[in-house]
Amino acid sequence: MSDSGDTQDELLPTLFGGARKFPRDLSAFTPARLAIDGAGNRPGVRAWIDFREDHAAARDAVHSEVPKGWPAEHGLCDLASSAPDRHTYLSQPKLGERLDDASVDRWKEALESDVDLQLVVGDGLSSAAAEAQVPDLIKAIRREADSRGWTVGVPAFVRLARVAVMDHVADLARPKVCAILIGERPGLLSAVSLSIYAAFHPSLATTHADRNCLSNIHAKGTPPKKAADMFAKLAQAMFDQRTSGVRLLLD
Repeated sequence: MSDSGDTQDELLPTLFGGARKFPRDLSAFTPARLAIDGAGNRPGVRAWIDFREDHAAARDAVHSEVPKGWPAEHGLCDLASSAPDRHTYLSQPKLGERLDDASVDRWKEALESDVDLQLVVGDGLSSAAAEAQVPDLIKAIRREADSRGWTVGVPAFVRLARVAVMDHVADLARPKVCAILIGERPGLLSAVSLSIYAAFHPSLATTHADRNCLSNIHAKGTPPKKAADMFAKLAQAMFDQRTSGVRLLLD
């Protein structure tokens, strides 16, 4: 209600171009479940089926894993976190923040030290997001890096990864900027949404306050090409200011 005492219904013509169709007009501005069909307190059949389909996709994304040959197919060094299996990974998040011993040895053999940019891919809480977004996103980021003259290290893939595993990868490789492209916790709007977390000179001492994040990378959110452009500008700010996270000044 406004200060003048107008009721919500009286304000609707102003909010929705003169058409009193609240709340259905809101559905044109958001993919959220608004004004779904129903009878009484029950959703309609189509709405219920859509909900069940999206819920199933979200559950599958959390519990499924990237195929074994997928990292090599996309030129990624195949590593794993300390979590022995997905059930343990989900119940003990800290285990996903460090590489296992075998991966440490494998990474030491494959890494390129002191590059400008190190990319890490993690399945996170949606392996489907990694599969759907990473191929196009990495290509777009590489194009942005090449245009700026940045050196880019061998990209790594970490199974059962949490965001902080990027710190362990970077602690061994010592890049200027490290970024992890990781599957987000899926919701009912998208099960294939990816995030990029990046930090300047990350190490095992890095905290969440030292990172910056770009989220909602998927076809119905921020498409990979646009996300790569946004990330390149973010990374450039890190290079210029030699910092990241809460200390980074962004326009």
